[in-house]
This record gives sequence, C-alpha cells and structure tokens, in this order.
Amino acid sequence: MKFRYPSKLSGMLAGVRHLLVVAPERILQDPPAGLGAALGQARTTRVRTLAAELRAGDLGDVATTLTGGEPARLSVGALPNRVSRYNCAARPESVQRVVSAARLTPDHKNAILLVVDDPLHALPVLLAVGRAFPLFSRKSGAGKVGTISVCVVDVAGNPCTIDPTTRATVDASRQAARLVDAPPTELDPQALAKEARKMLRGIAGVRCREISGPALLQNGLAGIHAVGRTAVAAPRMLIARYTPARSRRGQRKIALVGKGVTYDTGGLSIKGKTAMPTMKADMGGAAAALAAFSVLAGARIPAPLSLVLCLAENAVGPTSYKPDDILTLHSGKTVEVNNTDAEG
Repeated sequence: MKFRYPSKLSGMLAGVRHLLVVAPERILQDPPAGLGAALGQARTTRVRTLAAELRAGDLGDVATTLTGGEPARLSVGALPNRVSRYNCAARPESVQRVVSAARLTPDHKNAILLVVDDPLHALPVLLAVGRAFPLFSRKSGAGKVGTISVCVVDVAGNPCTIDPTTRATVDASRQAARLVDAPPTELDPQALAKEARKMLRGIAGVRCREISGPALLQNGLAGIHAVGRTAVAAPRMLIARYTPARSRRGQRKIALVGKGVTYDTGGLSIKGKTAMPTMKADMGGAAAALAAFSVLAGARIPAPLSLVLCLAENAVGPTSYKPDDILTLHSGKTVEVNNTDAEG
C-alpha cells in the first residue's frame, strides 16, 4: 500500500469505499462537535453505533459494517482510553492492531482517519499504520498495490500538519522493515550494501564507500572479516558521510552504527533448529541505522553525520572462525573467541 496525506478531511472522504476511523474509545462514543462536523451527521451516527459494540480493553478493538451508502464499508477502531506510564501515550501498538484487523485491501479507495489527543502523536501513530502494511510480500496473486489516504486530526477535528520529515520517517521505517523481511539468501551483505546505496542516492552532501573482503584485514577490521569470511558473499563495511552545506568549526559530529548480520547460523557454535529461524532479522540494527541516517541527512541537519554498517553473514564453512581463535581488532585489543554465536 502507498500512502497519501491529504490536507483536508473533506477531500479525503470523497469517493472512499472503505473508511477506517481510529480514536480513543471515549471519543468514538461521544465525538466532539468539530469531529462530527468533519465526518458528517450520517457517518458520525454510524461511528457511534459501531463504537457502542466495542470494548477497547488494553489492546484495542475493531468492528466493520456495510453502510449501503458512502463509504460502502465503515470500520471503527477503538483505542484504550489510558495507557500505563511505561507505554507510549500515542498507543502505537493498539493502532497497528486495529488497522491490521480492519483488513483494508488494494481493490478500492481506502481512507484512515486517526484522532489523536496531542498533535505530537502524529508521528508514532503514522509509524504504526506503516507497520500494518509491510512493503515486502511474496504471496501468490498479491501484485496489486493500492493507495490509502491517511489523515490525522486532533480531538476537535482539526487536521494535524504532516511535514516532509514526518513523511520521510514513515517511508524510511517501512523500507527498513522491508529489508528485515527479505529472504537472507537474496539479501546477503553485498545486496544489503546495494540497497543502502540506493536509499542514500540523491541525498545532497552524502558520500559512500565500502571496505570488503581481504581489504577489511588491511584496514585492521579483523573482527567483521572473521565473522563473514566463510560465506559466499564477502563481509564488508559500508561507510556513509553526510556533510552539511554550512558546517561550523568545532561542530559536534554524530555517528550511527548498525549491526548487519544478514543471517546468523551461530557459526561453528551453531544454533539449534528452533533458534535459527528468524535470524535473517539480525541485520535489523543496520536497517534501522540506515533509515535514520537517510531521514536526518535528507532533512539537512546542521551537524556532520556518519553511518557505519557492519555487514556479514555468520555462516559455517571450511574457513569459519573458531572458538579458541584470537583476533586483533581495529582498536588493537585482542579478543579470544569462546562462542562464535556471540559475534555481535
């Protein structure tokens, strides 16, 4: 699904076949006048009727009905009225749950209306919506890509501004998730480096370079070389630097470092059959750091920014590094290997 962010609620609702309204339970049961005016009397009545059947509890709840009018299908997602102090006040976990349960499909025009207590909650709820629609899919017959109009409003029904950085953050987060979801044989260290370069291409002030294979040893990077040297695709370190157009002398520099083990068998300290599945996600740190770097550099922050992605596949083979090996790292510190599954 692709997202669009209309600035006016009226424009978003025109011609919609499936509308999902997501809000705290108390707001759905008694919509404020401003929100009711934005939705219209008929839609507001239907929202109230559906909301009366919902019990948000701690996780949220959703209900759907056919309307016989416009929109043809209406879903209402009720969020908990309160969350504990240990949870995000925007309730992103519940937002993702109810959006996924609403089952919006790419076959027709969809719209999501999100009501937040605070306009600052727009970013976390949009990230939650993004997680509900992963970009990676290999399902048979799932070739059609639909579009969803997403509008965030406050409790008075006023649209919240979705600025370019917020949109870029949502897009980058979805791209990071796509990389984590990709099969590990396809997304080896070389392919992940290629994806990183693709994401960073065209961002002003960004330059990339790679150190791979034997060149890692020549640069004193024996640790990453040892972890990935027996895999088919050579280990590598991708280094990206963003230099702002105007950099002050003495400006504090920022570095983002991401672990990019594209698959972790455990090496010779091999994982069991129940522990190895899902280890394609061991490159999630690199994907997250890459996404964050792309957003910050794209926003042209005033500080110099560096990205370091350590990319390797911890495989098993004739040249695997072994327990009892001693490696000399870039710092000059020597490390004795006791467990090849502690490569991080």
